Amino acid sequence: MSLKTHDLQRAARKLTQMEDRLSGKPRKPVLEALKAFAGQHEHNADETKRRYKRILRYFTDFCVKNSVVYVEQVDVEMLDRYAQPRCKMRSWVK
Repeated sequence: MSLKTHDLQRAARKLTQMEDRLSGKPRKPVLEALKAFAGQHEHNADETKRRYKRILRYFTDFCVKNSVVYVEQVDVEMLDRYAQPRCKMRSWVK
């Protein structure tokens, strides 16, 4: 079956959308999950919210750079790649 595109990434997205429709299981986008996380922590102190916002901004940039769209694409190896450069930064360790 043709997906009517020459772009491999676009074809992969179309294929996953087709599979989702067939399985009936909705996929949760990373950005939606991060917004839900922030919503659950609105009652925290201002400093905690600021720290969470900074960390989630770094994670969002990492996901965009590595074409991670859905939560189920996040695995341990990917989180290791995300954390490795951050652990070298002195301010991140604090």
